[in-house]
Amino acid sequence: TTGAALENWERAWTGSPSGLLRPALLGDGAVRVLEIRDETGTPRGGAVLHRGAEAVGISHVWASTGEAAVRDTAVAHAATTGLPLVGYE
Repeated sequence: TTGAALENWERAWTGSPSGLLRPALLGDGAVRVLEIRDETGTPRGGAVLHRGAEAVGISHVWASTGEAAVRDTAVAHAATTGLPLVGYE
């Protein structure tokens, strides 16, 4: 993932790139930015996972359609760590 891809992710999430998610985030091995795309490659959902010592935090969850797909992808990814998944809505 690149800074430009992160900007596109944020644009799809908020409608415009606000710079909330900084490209330096991509270099953090404890952070995963998830994206679900449709058949045309257009982002349709995403989430940010942050692995801590005792849990994986989930934030910035969004979906234009099919929120269950985003949630299921995040849960599956977090499950590979063996840590609980925590978040808020």
